[in-house]
Amino acid sequence: MPGPVCRFCQRLLPGSIQSPGPPGKMSNRQIANPGDVEHYPNFRAFINSSKNCTLCKLILDHLIIRTGQEYVDERVAECPEGCAVKYLLCLQSPHVRNRIQFTMCIFGIVSHTPPERECKTHPFLQLSILRMVTENYKQVHIPYWSALEPFSTEDNLSLVSNWVTECDHSHEKCPVPSHSQSEMPARLIQVKPTDPNSSPNTLQLVQVSSLSTPSQEIKYAALSHCWGDPTSLLQTTSQNLQDHMQEIPFSTLPQSFQDAVTVTRKLGIPYLWIDSLCIIQGDAQDWEVEAAKMGSLYQNAYLTIAATKASGSTEGLFIHYTPTLQLEVSTPDNSLGKSIHLYVRPWVWFELTPERSPLLRRAWVFQEMMLSRRTIHFTEEQIYWSCGTCRASENGTWDAQTSVFDTFNSQHILSQSLKQDHSQLMRAWCSIAVGYSRGALTFTKDKFPALAGIIQKLQDATGEVPLAGYWKSSILSTLDWRVRRPLAEPKNPGIPSWSWASVNAEIELGAVLNQNLQAELLDCNVEWSGAPHSSSITNATLTIRAVLIPATLSTGTDNKRDTRIRFGIGPNPYTGFHSTNFPDTDWELGDGEVACLFLSERKYVCIVLQETGRVKDEYRRVGHGRAHSEWVAFAGAEEIWGEDRRRVFTIV
Repeated sequence: MPGPVCRFCQRLLPGSIQSPGPPGKMSNRQIANPGDVEHYPNFRAFINSSKNCTLCKLILDHLIIRTGQEYVDERVAECPEGCAVKYLLCLQSPHVRNRIQFTMCIFGIVSHTPPERECKTHPFLQLSILRMVTENYKQVHIPYWSALEPFSTEDNLSLVSNWVTECDHSHEKCPVPSHSQSEMPARLIQVKPTDPNSSPNTLQLVQVSSLSTPSQEIKYAALSHCWGDPTSLLQTTSQNLQDHMQEIPFSTLPQSFQDAVTVTRKLGIPYLWIDSLCIIQGDAQDWEVEAAKMGSLYQNAYLTIAATKASGSTEGLFIHYTPTLQLEVSTPDNSLGKSIHLYVRPWVWFELTPERSPLLRRAWVFQEMMLSRRTIHFTEEQIYWSCGTCRASENGTWDAQTSVFDTFNSQHILSQSLKQDHSQLMRAWCSIAVGYSRGALTFTKDKFPALAGIIQKLQDATGEVPLAGYWKSSILSTLDWRVRRPLAEPKNPGIPSWSWASVNAEIELGAVLNQNLQAELLDCNVEWSGAPHSSSITNATLTIRAVLIPATLSTGTDNKRDTRIRFGIGPNPYTGFHSTNFPDTDWELGDGEVACLFLSERKYVCIVLQETGRVKDEYRRVGHGRAHSEWVAFAGAEEIWGEDRRRVFTIV
């Protein structure tokens, strides 16, 4: 039943109860400036009102959650004029998707101070206030808003089913992929028993090659999740493989797996792929074969189920919501002729970012999200949908927003435009590499396997040759990377020092236009122990002809990262540079002889190299530097940039 609303609360919500604007037009407009509308003149009156007004009670409950009961008691104890509850801000978006009208309100406490000082505002609650209308101003039913009893995201899977159906039948940008048997995973989990006498909760691991259904018609969902504690994670090993081929008891699955099975069954999808169950753990050969297919696996999945909120497999997908507060209010001038219903819930953040989502901090997931045709995210707040055509959410507020993965999704990286425009490929790859570098890996050996699917798709689309995190045609243009913050750990073994993938840190990577290059790539070689990018690198070298200037490192005593590089050339031997972006890792700090590689006409930027001591003219990268202005002014001298200064050398 709708709750009563006091006269002050009715005054607070004018934007929510006015007649909506023209259907189909999105807008955000401020209808009340901060502090414009007073709620209650003092805190004691507000407390008394909360006994009868449902909205006042909601505000008070959240104030206690945010600040504690002691804070509330202190406000009540103050003089009647000491504090006021004020309506600070209201943003209105009429008719999102021609159906509903949204309003956000922020409530806060305004502490009155002496006249010479300004009032201080302490916001404590953001509300989403909805008036559900259609184009004909008729009431509509949206479960997220209409539920007046506690409910779970599991109760709202019919909404997911509607999204899937709409995507299947209406989205031209989300075509069914064509795939061969070789691109399919070796194993899938059959979520519905074939034997009618079996328990409905019986699961079974099946070999895809043994299925009678053509690979093109096999429909499966893929789970994207954080493992968490491996000891609590059910895994398929060579010891229990045959047991899992017979039966996987539902009760043995961790909560996230159980919930994924529930979603898969309710959507009518016959198979589910989960990495720990469908790849034989501990079997290096099986892992290498399946890892090489990871990109195709997610791209060919009918749907990707993302346990976005969970940091481990035991946390599950579903969340439980508190009931919606339904308010019955009237317009101040009775222009509608009757009271209307408003639906109030705490404001929901709708950004899918690594900071708010444990799953999105994983490096593996960057590829999974980018290549998935469509993904359903289960977050702390609600369910989100993302596909190649649109985005959606349970409460309807994410429909017009952009996702962290929208810029370079599978449709984009398969675009012919990348093949036709070399510079576009460079820009796309720089963005991909930077985004990927932000993700965390449990095992450093996964640095390339976790990116192999994207690399393969780009290679197929463009015909370019990949080289340990670069592309052969543009490697010199993108070799000038730097770490945002050096880590106190050595570089990844087995990855060439010149590759940004050699560090486990967020990088910055830009592209130098080819016409500005002052270096020449003479030879490049990357060899793998098995399948490229899903096995280990056995040898990787770059042979370059460019200006290479000898210099000396001098590390500061107070701050080891305050490292200067002194050139032994020019009018002033002290002329050089120091940069907080140097070195690549803290392990490479220290004094010593180095050489500075200048790739382009930008003479103030260089790559810092050290000789390996194994063979003549062989170097490894140790950092990145930026020159002082006096060096830039001098660096145009012909004695430095002349042809006689160019050398041939190798970087490993």
